[in-house]
Amino acid sequence: MALEPRHLRSGSADPLNPRLTKPVPVSGRRFALALACWLPSSLGAMSSAWVAAQPLHSLLTGKPVQLSDTFGALVLYAWVALFVMTKGWVEDRRVARHWPAFGLLFCAVCALLMWPLAMAVILVLPTLLLGLYLCYFHLRPLAAADARSD
Repeated sequence: MALEPRHLRSGSADPLNPRLTKPVPVSGRRFALALACWLPSSLGAMSSAWVAAQPLHSLLTGKPVQLSDTFGALVLYAWVALFVMTKGWVEDRRVARHWPAFGLLFCAVCALLMWPLAMAVILVLPTLLLGLYLCYFHLRPLAAADARSD
């Protein structure tokens, strides 16, 4: 894969005018693999959204927000980071380093805390494995990434 300027890899035709954009090329194989991982895990993602909504419920009902309620923010960030990394991978572009770094950290914390609910971990196993690969993809050195063509 030839080295391309960053503004071309992200899909922008003119870095000075982001409105002039060209379509971002999407890998069909990567899109199919991402879809195959996300679909079985959708129930786990929806249940995680319920956990993430608990602090909001506490605030709306007037109850004090407890430390255990902040677990929802970790869950939400982990899923959003996975989505951002998946989108970047499908479009063959890197994302900011905080997405894979904190996404992996928060995912590990969530998996450890939810380990007693082994069914929850099994539900999200495909996206968990995809997330591990995406962290590798987005955090590996740029020279190694450009030398390979996926």
